[in-house]
Amino acid sequence: MELGLLFAISILSLAAIYGLLVRNLEGTKGLTRPYRTKNGKLRTALKTRERHII
Repeated sequence: MELGLLFAISILSLAAIYGLLVRNLEGTKGLTRPYRTKNGKLRTALKTRERHII
Protein backbone atom coordinates (compact mmCIF):
# COMPACT_ATOMS: atom_id res chain seq x y z
CA MET A 1 0.00 0.00 0.00
CA GLU A 2 2.68 2.49 1.02
CA LEU A 3 4.86 1.45 -1.90
CA GLY A 4 2.06 2.19 -4.37
CA LEU A 5 1.46 5.61 -2.85
CA LEU A 6 5.16 6.42 -2.92
CA PHE A 7 5.38 5.26 -6.54
CA ALA A 8 2.38 7.41 -7.55
CA ILE A 9 3.80 10.50 -5.84
CA SER A 10 7.20 9.99 -7.45
CA ILE A 11 5.68 9.58 -10.93
CA LEU A 12 3.59 12.74 -10.49
CA SER A 13 6.55 14.77 -9.26
CA LEU A 14 8.79 13.55 -12.10
CA ALA A 15 6.08 14.45 -14.61
CA ALA A 16 5.77 17.94 -13.10
CA ILE A 17 9.55 18.49 -13.22
CA TYR A 18 9.67 17.26 -16.81
CA GLY A 19 6.82 19.59 -17.74
CA LEU A 20 8.59 22.58 -16.26
CA LEU A 21 11.86 21.78 -17.99
CA VAL A 22 10.32 21.18 -21.42
CA ARG A 23 8.22 24.36 -21.50
CA ASN A 24 9.83 27.16 -23.44
CA LEU A 25 10.30 29.83 -20.77
CA GLU A 26 12.36 32.34 -22.70
CA GLY A 27 13.24 35.73 -21.32
CA THR A 28 13.15 36.99 -17.80
CA LYS A 29 10.11 38.37 -16.05
CA GLY A 30 7.93 37.31 -18.96
CA LEU A 31 9.46 39.66 -21.55
CA THR A 32 8.81 37.49 -24.57
CA ARG A 33 7.16 40.10 -26.80
CA PRO A 34 9.27 42.71 -28.60
CA TYR A 35 9.41 46.14 -26.95
CA ARG A 36 10.92 49.51 -27.82
CA THR A 37 13.71 51.12 -25.80
CA LYS A 38 14.00 54.84 -25.10
CA ASN A 39 16.19 55.33 -28.16
CA GLY A 40 13.64 53.57 -30.40
CA LYS A 41 15.34 50.18 -30.91
CA LEU A 42 13.13 47.12 -31.04
CA ARG A 43 14.33 44.50 -28.53
CA THR A 44 13.32 41.09 -27.23
CA ALA A 45 14.41 39.00 -24.25
CA LEU A 46 14.55 35.75 -26.20
CA LYS A 47 17.38 33.25 -25.85
CA THR A 48 18.43 33.78 -29.45
CA ARG A 49 19.64 37.27 -28.60
CA GLU A 50 23.40 37.46 -28.06
CA ARG A 51 23.62 40.50 -25.78
CA HIS A 52 21.69 40.18 -22.57
CA ILE A 53 19.55 42.86 -20.99
CA ILE A 54 20.98 43.97 -17.67
